[in-house]
Amino acid sequence: MDQHDETDGTQTTIAQIARIAGVSIATVSRVLNNNPTVRRENVAKVERVLAEHGYTRSKARRGDYNVATIGLIVPDISNPWFPSLIKGVERLTRLYEMNLVLSDSENDARIEAANIATMTSRGIDGLILVPAHRHSEAAARLVDDGFPLVFLDRQIDARAVNVVTSSNAEGAYQATKYLLSLGHRRIAYIAGNEEIDTEWKRRDGYLRALRDASVPKRSELIIRGNYVLEAARSSVSDLIRSRVPFSAIFASDDIMAYGAQLALSGHGLTIPDGVSLIGFDDIQYSSLVGLTTVAQSPFELGKNAVLLLNDILSGRVRGPKTIELPTSMVIRESCAPPAG
Repeated sequence: MDQHDETDGTQTTIAQIARIAGVSIATVSRVLNNNPTVRRENVAKVERVLAEHGYTRSKARRGDYNVATIGLIVPDISNPWFPSLIKGVERLTRLYEMNLVLSDSENDARIEAANIATMTSRGIDGLILVPAHRHSEAAARLVDDGFPLVFLDRQIDARAVNVVTSSNAEGAYQATKYLLSLGHRRIAYIAGNEEIDTEWKRRDGYLRALRDASVPKRSELIIRGNYVLEAARSSVSDLIRSRVPFSAIFASDDIMAYGAQLALSGHGLTIPDGVSLIGFDDIQYSSLVGLTTVAQSPFELGKNAVLLLNDILSGRVRGPKTIELPTSMVIRESCAPPAG
């Protein structure tokens, strides 16, 4: 064993214990915090290393009461949808007297992985994650290890996970159905980032509404916006210049709807007389511009994520659980029957 691997009680680190025990850093952290969700065999491995190397547990306790610390990772704190979600998480962690550690992944899977590693190595008891990517390897490892983890708003692929989300597919279905009820048949769809599972759900809702109304899918009316205002503006401008006819646009988030609004205005098209427009999210600015949209409550999503994580930490929830909150249509001034 080289000098850096010595474990004499003072030099021992959580990372070294994890390496010796053959478990993850997150598992060691949870054992040290007496988390009941750790598998028995992993507890035994860690306890054996602790005994062999004289490791002293953290004395950061209030008597017999252990103050839980949870992490929250969001993909873009500057997006106006996320502050309300963070506030919902913060409200409940304060109620439960939990410590909250917040970080921003900047929609970058590498930054997200680094944030996860930092948080788990510093001993968080659980994590609430809005993943940047539906193929997040760092998040998948936590799931495989059984780390207390709740996916919020989005989730990763092909895993039995704990998730709190909104009825994205149903919300998109209702938005498209509303446009169809007004008489629109050529409805453009502005797609978000295809590496995020909520995008697929919203697109599925849009396509299902078309199928139910016997309206054919037109691939040329599905354009990319990647949840970015300027990208949506550019894509809508390209659609207008292509002369492909459309009478309405459904954007899979409000930010892209704003981009569509700018593009339409720049080409002399009015809302709703020239083109009807619907967004998704109902962020705080949407009421100011009269945007019809699908409302979801990020504040309630955040609260429910903490409730679920608290149940996991206490052992009340052991199997994967999905909580899906309803969405609702907010009808404003941006939609009308098609001209002519």
